[in-house]
Amino acid sequence: MLSGIGPADHLRETGVEVVVDAPGVGSYMQDHPERVIWWDAKKPMVTESSQWWEIGIFTRIDKERDRPDLSSTSATPPFDMHPLR
Repeated sequence: MLSGIGPADHLRETGVEVVVDAPGVGSYMQDHPERVIWWDAKKPMVTESSQWWEIGIFTRIDKERDRPDLSSTSATPPFDMHPLR
C-alpha cells in the first residue's frame, strides 16, 4: 500500500499519502494452494496446444458472501513444463 492506494484511514495512520481511498485493497489476503496430479500418458501429448487450461470455475461456497470465494482450474500441460520437474 506504499502506492497510496488502499484504506485511507490505515494509510494515514502509517504516514502514507492517500492517492485513492480503496477500502478493499490489502484485505482478505489468502493462500492459493495448488494440487498437482501426475500420470504417464499412453500416447504422446500435444505440446503445441493453446488450450492447457481446460476447466475453470469461480463459485461461492459461503452463500452469505456477495462474490465468489472458490476458484479452481484444471490444466494438462506436459510434465516437462511444470516448475516442479
